Amino acid sequence: MKKAEKIENLISFSIKENYVSVNKLQFFFYRFYPPNLSILTDYELEAEISALEKALEAANMAVQIFALDKVEDLSKNKSFFENMDERYKEYTNQIVDQISSHDSSDSRTNSIQRAYYFIISVKSETERTNFEDALRDNNIKFTLINKTELITVFRNFYLREFDAFDLYYFKKELKNKYDFAAKRTKKEND
Repeated sequence: MKKAEKIENLISFSIKENYVSVNKLQFFFYRFYPPNLSILTDYELEAEISALEKALEAANMAVQIFALDKVEDLSKNKSFFENMDERYKEYTNQIVDQISSHDSSDSRTNSIQRAYYFIISVKSETERTNFEDALRDNNIKFTLINKTELITVFRNFYLREFDAFDLYYFKKELKNKYDFAAKRTKKEND
């Protein structure tokens, strides 16, 4: 039986500019943008699956695929529509209002979206370049994510932070409501 690891060892990592460092290993996260499979024809679906299979085979390395519901910052989208020509205001105002409906209390414009990642650990820059070439050669849409998105991914994964939400306040309110309900039930039973 394997000796249980200390929690510090399991969460000991450092987020760098475009990778995560764990001990001497470097893990690169690539955001993968799959098409909407539900609207593809059978032929298109087969082609997408085949392209992904070929890309992973051509990479010839261990690849982890990770899916996560994460916070997406929509502030750039909002800014784009706010700065459009005045003659489109009738339409852009509606779009800006819709984006603003996702504003969280910390003044950022956010939305929750499913995100997909390829995660690789490489020994050399050549391995990383070969992985990217394999994706590109098979028309897989991807980006190497930077420190800002890495932080968001880890916050969403470890802390499940999708919103500016005060867990302490929620717990306190829940306890107050429970205590009130318990007192009311006791009075009714007496």
